[in-house]
Amino acid sequence: MRAGAGEEERVRAPAGIGESLRWARAYLAERGVEGPDLEAQVLLASSLGISRSRLFSRDGDAVEPGLGSEFRGKVIKRGERVPLAHLLGEREFWSLTFSVDGRVLIPRPETELVVEAAAELLRPGCRVADVGTGSGNIIVAVAREVAGEGWWGVDISEDALAVAGRNVRRHGLEGRIRLERSDLFGAFSSGKLQFDAILTNPPYIRTRELAALQPEVRLHDPERALDGGEDGLDLIRRILREAPGHLKSGGFLVLEFGDGQWRSVEKMACQQRAFRRVEVRRDLAGKERVMVAERH
Repeated sequence: MRAGAGEEERVRAPAGIGESLRWARAYLAERGVEGPDLEAQVLLASSLGISRSRLFSRDGDAVEPGLGSEFRGKVIKRGERVPLAHLLGEREFWSLTFSVDGRVLIPRPETELVVEAAAELLRPGCRVADVGTGSGNIIVAVAREVAGEGWWGVDISEDALAVAGRNVRRHGLEGRIRLERSDLFGAFSSGKLQFDAILTNPPYIRTRELAALQPEVRLHDPERALDGGEDGLDLIRRILREAPGHLKSGGFLVLEFGDGQWRSVEKMACQQRAFRRVEVRRDLAGKERVMVAERH
């Protein structure tokens, strides 16, 4: 449900902190937003510039008119299903804060399994490439865990690379991570660059399933970062075919995939004679989510 043009004028949030929270919770719940209690708290704390915990000790305090207007506007946009991360301008991933907006996929908790696998497998001095880097969340998180230079983050989208650049700078990694526009491995076409690990979270949603996604995803995440083709495996096929040529002997491909795709992904990887070991790992929900394949 989209608010009309006069919605912000028509809707008035109460003036007190406690009343504002109750109003926002009811407003968001009416519009189908999951977890309206938490989201109301996050939005009000963000508008007031305080922590969520401080809201409850200031329940009876008044909200300054200007801040109340800012809060009201955020709540109305959230009711229109604009993602919370877009309203805040950032998202936490791997206990780090990343800038995000509509140009990139919002980092998901399950993608932390890619970082976990890479941090476990890699050693100081390694060289890493993040293919389809998006916001740069994967390569930045891994770089904070493992020492190494000459790392690459590539993406076909210039807009995504602009966001990734902001995050690389935000975490002080300009000297370690190079960002470049590339269609998968195009930037490495000379074959001279060999990596200890290639990390990737490619698009893997089936085209026919895009319309059924939550509005926050369907309307606000870049379709290019979601659409994996008819069976969701278009980009994954290319990655499995092309990645071995850019991995050192003993190097790893760490790849995220979608629900129910693990058998197909594992089979394709095993058919690649370039890999000597293929392992599928489950996320915290118990779903097969990430494949680790070791180069011969």
